Amino acid sequence: MLRYTRKEMKQAAKNDLNGKWGVSIGSFLMATYVPAMVFTLPFAFLYMGGFLALMVEAFPMAALMNGLAILSLFIPVFLISGPLYMGYYLFNLKVGRNQPVGFALPYRAFTSGVYGRVTKGYFMWNVIVLLWSLLLIVPGIVKGMAYAQMPYLMMDHPEMTWKEAMKESERMMKGHKMDYFVLGLSFFGWILLASITYYASMLYSGPYMYQTLANFYRDLRGETLNVVKVTSYEKQI
Repeated sequence: MLRYTRKEMKQAAKNDLNGKWGVSIGSFLMATYVPAMVFTLPFAFLYMGGFLALMVEAFPMAALMNGLAILSLFIPVFLISGPLYMGYYLFNLKVGRNQPVGFALPYRAFTSGVYGRVTKGYFMWNVIVLLWSLLLIVPGIVKGMAYAQMPYLMMDHPEMTWKEAMKESERMMKGHKMDYFVLGLSFFGWILLASITYYASMLYSGPYMYQTLANFYRDLRGETLNVVKVTSYEKQI
């Protein structure tokens, strides 16, 4: 049973980030924006090459260039972005626990000897959820929520394999999938604002959202969140 309400998890996230917004925004940029910008360059070059080849009716070359363009996005997502996202989940856990952090902490996966483990875990996590989604949309969403705690478990427990983490996540999320769904839905306005502001607003909402989701995991684990719970008596005053 969850000890904290959705509002309290979000308030705890704001308290966690208080005084750490600089390092949190820096870490968010290092884990998401910077890799995305780097990946875009080879994709744009190859895609434009395919377009030009198509214009001169060099169809085999166009097919080759477009195929390489797709690979230039697909491969880095799992080999580079995957470990970075996993490292960012660890960053959020450390912030919530008031442990020392640095904006480059997500890159620890490349230097700490766990690269193969977290990369494989991230890959299998996405592939399994994708396969469920290909069957039917609703089962895919349900399974996605069931396995939502898998990356936190892998980063929180280095001894866990990806299979063990997925099984444990499924156990933890029994009876809490709707809670998680509603929590994610509560950020819909922020996501909409991000699309309007060309994702500039994500510099605030990104760290805030990910920190809140990390607090959901911590609540499931029975940890105390950084929020003062108000008693029913105090609410009446």
